[in-house]
Amino acid sequence: MPKVLFVIGSLEVGGTEKQMVLLIKGLLNCGWQCEVFALDLVGPLAGELVRLGVPLHDGGYRRPSHPADNFIRLLKAQLRLLLVALRLRPQVVHAYLPLANLMGAVAGRMTGAGAVVTSYRDLGTYRKRYPAWRFFERLSNSLSHGVTVNSKAVGRNNSAYDGRVKAKLALIYNGLDLPPAPARNLEREEIRGKVGVAEDEAAIVSVANLVPYKGHQDLIRSLPRLLAMHPKIKLLLVGEDRGIKGDLEETARELGVAQHLVFLGHRDDVRWLLRGMDIFVLSSHEEGFNNALLEAMAAGLPVVATDVGGNREALGNGRWGVLVPPHAPERIAEAVEGLLSDGQKSRAMGREASAWVREGFGVGKMVSRYVDLYEKLRTRHR
Repeated sequence: MPKVLFVIGSLEVGGTEKQMVLLIKGLLNCGWQCEVFALDLVGPLAGELVRLGVPLHDGGYRRPSHPADNFIRLLKAQLRLLLVALRLRPQVVHAYLPLANLMGAVAGRMTGAGAVVTSYRDLGTYRKRYPAWRFFERLSNSLSHGVTVNSKAVGRNNSAYDGRVKAKLALIYNGLDLPPAPARNLEREEIRGKVGVAEDEAAIVSVANLVPYKGHQDLIRSLPRLLAMHPKIKLLLVGEDRGIKGDLEETARELGVAQHLVFLGHRDDVRWLLRGMDIFVLSSHEEGFNNALLEAMAAGLPVVATDVGGNREALGNGRWGVLVPPHAPERIAEAVEGLLSDGQKSRAMGREASAWVREGFGVGKMVSRYVDLYEKLRTRHR
């Protein structure tokens, strides 16, 4: 059976990590062997992989405070990865995200893997903060047999930084493991009651960890204008606090909208929660290809999303949802108000978006595209 060694930074709950686990489940069902090397073997997804019977390997990388120690620990992690790859001799080495991409590509080439695959999942704004990474990314690109991206926008961005990578790019959209389409009102009253939303209130939800680039400040700043037209609104923010919750609460108090804001934190029942909501909003300033947006569309929610990264692709150029500019609270308010004012149009948009996502973004389609890529690269570079 073919064997894939996945290389990733950690097994925390994030979009990339969850997509890797979905891919591994699909590959196991196809008869492939999978093992995972994490630079820092922490995170709740480790337990899920253990339950699947996937062997895990720890790079032992724990970020220290001193830069010199950081470099030494990375070298040790690279050596551990080389030893694991030498012992396993995988046919495919597949790495995710910049640091793991470089380390995985080096290990894959040095141990003779038939297919060395690296992956980009966002627009790489870190390159502006750390210009030296452009050199390392070009190096990992040159060592890779294939480079996957999860949206056309991410592909264009990476080609702009390294023109030579264009010939190696493979577009594979994120996949969703979707249950049958739910009856929208089946649990609506129960869900809303548990999160503090009255039946006569419009429930607007956003699912994103609380980090600055997700644009939560813009979303909160849209509330005063929106409330002037629709006084009965609750905005529910789902996502782990990464250090900005206090600032968001202060903004809400200054604007006098705190009573309309609910922080739900990290949730493991997002799909269930979405069934009780009315509108989904994604206010990000940058995106690769957003899983939460697809989840909301699959649930039949009308959506408003900023026109960044792969959001336009997910929404079919605005056919399946409303696109607004980033950093524009007034445009968010305008778009949400339009959906609230025309319930018939909003419901139709939600139904059509659900059908679009279920047809085009199933996990089976994603897995089959990766299998095709692996086999093509193995044949080409055998």
